[in-house]
Amino acid sequence: MYTKMLHWSLIEQIKYIRGFADGEGTPIMNMGYKKKNGKLYHQWDRRIKLSNTDKTLLITIKKMMDTVGIKSKIYLDHAAGTGRATKDCWALLVLGRDNIALFGKHVGFTEIAKAERMKKILASYRKHGSESRQGFSLYCGKRGKRKTL
Repeated sequence: MYTKMLHWSLIEQIKYIRGFADGEGTPIMNMGYKKKNGKLYHQWDRRIKLSNTDKTLLITIKKMMDTVGIKSKIYLDHAAGTGRATKDCWALLVLGRDNIALFGKHVGFTEIAKAERMKKILASYRKHGSESRQGFSLYCGKRGKRKTL
């Protein structure tokens, strides 16, 4: 773990995570199907994924996000020698409505396309009635304006 980064102010840590997410992250929303009792059901896959070959860096970012209550998991995404990977590639995943909402509120994305996908993910929870109907405030865009969904 890069402990020096953990001694930065909370604002600096958030700015670092936001920049990292813009470059190495993506909000993902896919609809798939789950078979249960012989029937197919719609199943949403919503997550934020940050990828890097430096696992120690991802562990440090995970620790920074823990500070503001964002829970995440790290796993090996691609092992060296599989496909075109020459090094192990690690992924940090933010899963679940509450954690994704906290990520949107505290970190967000400055890249417009990613910010728009983030808004769609949060709106999908309300649209399909699968979670609380309260509005979410999230960081969106380069000017740092917060938008409420």
